[in-house]
Amino acid sequence: MYIANPIYDVVFKYLMQNNEVAILILSTILE
Repeated sequence: MYIANPIYDVVFKYLMQNNEVAILILSTILE
């Protein structure tokens, strides 16, 4: 999937490399 905004693209790649961080953020959002 291509993300138009380069900032979001960087964040997305960062989260993919840090699954624990991504899970923590998703958990916080979903609460």
